[in-house]
Amino acid sequence: MKFKFILIVFSSLFVLSCASLNSGPVSTNDFFVEKVVNVSNQSKNDIYIKANEWFVKTFVSAESVIEFQDKEEGKILGKYVFNRPYKNYNHAFRQVISIDVQDNKARIQISDPYFKVISTTGGLYGSRPVIAEYEQLTSQKGYDLVKDEWDGLINDFKNAINKGKTSW
Repeated sequence: MKFKFILIVFSSLFVLSCASLNSGPVSTNDFFVEKVVNVSNQSKNDIYIKANEWFVKTFVSAESVIEFQDKEEGKILGKYVFNRPYKNYNHAFRQVISIDVQDNKARIQISDPYFKVISTTGGLYGSRPVIAEYEQLTSQKGYDLVKDEWDGLINDFKNAINKGKTSW
């Protein structure tokens, strides 16, 4: 009985330590990207509407939300969550996306990444949910995972903003 308890404790610690993306520190200054997108012949209002539409189409997770909007100031701020597997675990990543618009340009900023383990993907213990809290991302491997997603978001945003008006 005592052996089973010790085995369970050590197995649990091993499983949770394998799931961590926070080994090997990286400067938290690296966890920020910014891109200014120049758009020809578009008003602040037109760009704001396109940016808002982009948020709605991109924020598909229930945890992804627009937290602040001000059309007059041309600002939209939200939290974006995406899931990504790493080793034998599924992780949820949460970060802040800020968009500012002016006539003929928009700026997107992504920062403040957090992560949590949401489930195992199989392996020795089978697939199971994991209850975890978000913790700040501080590792190079974690940064590489979010950076790929951020690059895709920025390209998608740039394409959405540069689309011409459609007539129907």
